[in-house]
Amino acid sequence: MQDPKSVVFRDGEDFPSQFRQISSPRAGLGFLVSIAFFACIVLLNIVRDNQLYAAPADSILATLLGLQLLSTDAAFTLLAALLAGYLGYRQFSLSQLPFLSYNGFRSANSTLDKAEGQRFYTVVLRNGGGGPARIRSTKYRVKNVDGTFCYGSDYAAVMHFLGEKGLIEGKDFMLYRLSPGETIRAGGDWLLLEIVESVARRQILALDVAIEVNSVVGGVFSREIYCIPRRWVRQREGAAPEVGGALPTVAESPTEPLTGHPAALTGSLAPPAATAPAGCPTAQ
Repeated sequence: MQDPKSVVFRDGEDFPSQFRQISSPRAGLGFLVSIAFFACIVLLNIVRDNQLYAAPADSILATLLGLQLLSTDAAFTLLAALLAGYLGYRQFSLSQLPFLSYNGFRSANSTLDKAEGQRFYTVVLRNGGGGPARIRSTKYRVKNVDGTFCYGSDYAAVMHFLGEKGLIEGKDFMLYRLSPGETIRAGGDWLLLEIVESVARRQILALDVAIEVNSVVGGVFSREIYCIPRRWVRQREGAAPEVGGALPTVAESPTEPLTGHPAALTGSLAPPAATAPAGCPTAQ
């Protein structure tokens, strides 16, 4: 769990950061080593055949120049084949990268217990890339209208926090878990949140999810999701959106950096400090 003093809520923008690459996919180390090896053979053959360097007879270089591992033609052929294979591998790798996006929409239908006239807000995560996205980690940031908040990767603590605020799981909301190891296939969707819209507008200031995923060819990618639209807070308070100006400063945790941005609310959303339930730190 992150030290709450290092958490800085970022609520000044309507939209989260874009899908980001944290580390690059594997570059095909075997290909690169083989290419370097055969390139050295070609270079040695050229130096020896053209007598471009006269080395002392007892030197290591003279020994290397005397080696007949492959003919120049054969080495060139293998080198060209390896280069073609490496370029093909890189193209394949790029085609297998995931791309996570999400969509929030109002609906009259839901898996939640429905009362007369209720409308629901649904958030769906989608992998629009060419390869599957394997969940590496998931972190949650929830802030209630009373100023308390919950932050961390403990799904049970988040559900407990929302329950203590009077939200009933299965009736008022359903936050679907994304555990490490879960996989969203290419072109697949993942239902992330269903919530009664009136409850969300009245009770929750922010419900954010930060996800890290791996691809099948390596690399780490991240996506930040605002499950509750920021504009709802301004609409409730009757405040007009700000145009222009510098963005708030984002501080990362020194002990547990969060993918995307750590969450905290600033500006008109900043309430007095309050206590959070067990397992969830409190902003200071």
